[in-house]
Amino acid sequence: MKLKNILATGFICGTVLAAGASVQADIITDGDNQTIDNSLGGSIDTTADVEIDGTLGFDNTDPGAPEPGNPDKWLNVTLPLKAVFFTEPEDYTSIQGGEHTITNNSARPVQISVGNYTVSSGDISAIDELSLVGSLGSTNLLIENGSVNSNLSGNLMTLASPNARPGDLQGDSTATFTFNGIVGDTLNFPEDKGSISIASTLTLNIEALDEAGDPYP
Repeated sequence: MKLKNILATGFICGTVLAAGASVQADIITDGDNQTIDNSLGGSIDTTADVEIDGTLGFDNTDPGAPEPGNPDKWLNVTLPLKAVFFTEPEDYTSIQGGEHTITNNSARPVQISVGNYTVSSGDISAIDELSLVGSLGSTNLLIENGSVNSNLSGNLMTLASPNARPGDLQGDSTATFTFNGIVGDTLNFPEDKGSISIASTLTLNIEALDEAGDPYP
């Protein structure tokens, strides 16, 4: 009788596995892994089946697509080639701008920030202030007291994915930007100058964020 008790106890102890693992004959599955252990008894297995999911190409609008080696491959953003600012004839001291749209088409959030602003031609000495204004609440000073702001840096907007899933960053996937500013009283339009044309370039930095809206490591 004692011998039978000992054998029964040994059998029970030998079949206890870690929580979360399951056994089918001598195949142990635990999460995403399987272990072939022919010491457990049953049939002797010398083969294992591995399920394979294959994808050709990369769809950066699909939130379930596998992470690419370079997160910048998520970027899929539509933005204008040109933008304008101007003054109205009846009030040359107030600078206004057109409404320009930026749209995130990708499956990840994106952050749009101001990288650089350069003036290639035209006299900006009469501009007291020119600001870039985003519809989501940001303002970036481009020109101050007739000179380009040398300390440009700042977020213009963070756009959520239009295909955001529950748990992903939620919010607008489309936003706009415009300009506003002030022209000083050193000019007397139209008597003095008629009009001044200014050619400039705004460089925007575009960064892909992870699903939660945090920078990739």
